[in-house]
Amino acid sequence: GERTQDRVRPEDEVHARAGPLHDDGRSYGLGWWLEPADGPTEVWSDAGAFGTKPWIDPGRRYGAVVLIRRSTSVGERIYDAVRPLVEAALAR
Repeated sequence: GERTQDRVRPEDEVHARAGPLHDDGRSYGLGWWLEPADGPTEVWSDAGAFGTKPWIDPGRRYGAVVLIRRSTSVGERIYDAVRPLVEAALAR
């Protein structure tokens, strides 16, 4: 749908945490980062300035939020560590 269509053209210079937007496979929809699929569908996420990180995985039919008050980089590290644990727990 509209939220999940890439809204950034390849010629737009936009940088994300891992470098230029399209080089790491991510794109941007309406209010969400669209992360490449490692499951049935891509994951929608949007990190906050103080580390909060909500994400939705429509293919696995769940959403979750890491709530902290530190920094975006700390929130991303926690997300990277927690997301596989959440998915493993849901797979049981």
